[in-house]
Amino acid sequence: MDTILYPQGERNIFTDREDVLKKLEVSLERVKAGEFRGFLFIGIRRCGKTLILKEFLKRIIGDPSINVFYVDCESIPRQPDIFTDRLMSWFVYWCIERGRGTPERYMNLENLPF
Repeated sequence: MDTILYPQGERNIFTDREDVLKKLEVSLERVKAGEFRGFLFIGIRRCGKTLILKEFLKRIIGDPSINVFYVDCESIPRQPDIFTDRLMSWFVYWCIERGRGTPERYMNLENLPF
């Protein structure tokens, strides 16, 4: 997670969004307490939504009670078969590696040992 999905250069530009992170933390605690909480995370283009999510993921990734799954869909080709394959590859990566290491070996489902 630290180097692949949230490199130091991105972390260096993350500033002053503790209020939003606190709201995400409160929502997560409510989910963990068994309350269903839906929320919408929207903002104008290039306002920092992705950096906020990456910072939040960095903070919670070590919690064994949470299954983190992050995919930048803009990096996935739009052809349905390739999109599905790549999305599933990312899912396998997150389930097995939990954001550690590099995801490249998971990016082709045919290469996986199961």
